[in-house]
Amino acid sequence: MAVHVNTVRSAMKPAWGNPAGLKLLAVGEKNDNLFVAEFKGKVDMDRVLAGTPWMVGRHAVILQKYDERLSASEIVFDHMEIWVRILNLPLGWMNQQRGSRAMSLVGKVVKMYVDGDGKASGAFLRGRVAIEIDRPLRQGVLLRMSKTEDPR
Repeated sequence: MAVHVNTVRSAMKPAWGNPAGLKLLAVGEKNDNLFVAEFKGKVDMDRVLAGTPWMVGRHAVILQKYDERLSASEIVFDHMEIWVRILNLPLGWMNQQRGSRAMSLVGKVVKMYVDGDGKASGAFLRGRVAIEIDRPLRQGVLLRMSKTEDPR
């Protein structure tokens, strides 16, 4: 289903904080739903990229920095970053090392939110993972806490 560039612009501009000088252009074939967003400032661009995923209706807006040497048909969107929360982890797993093992069962770990000592605070472990968009999203996983215990 094709989404018009004006629809994307009217949804994303306020969501992105009305960045000054934002230009959104449709590129590629009509049904490709491929757009280029140009930002006047690097700060705005970095904030928008860090805030993904963005949504227009029921459609995910997948963002990535682009290589200006590529044509529209050569650009590949095969993954997207999402926020992940892992609930009910044992306290010994609420850290960078073990938590990243658990989070990697969902996708490639991009960033985990831990303190300077590598420990998470709060009721859950939080991070960003890159998932493959052509694979179903895992809603839950079982972890084996030790080699002798059953997964939980």
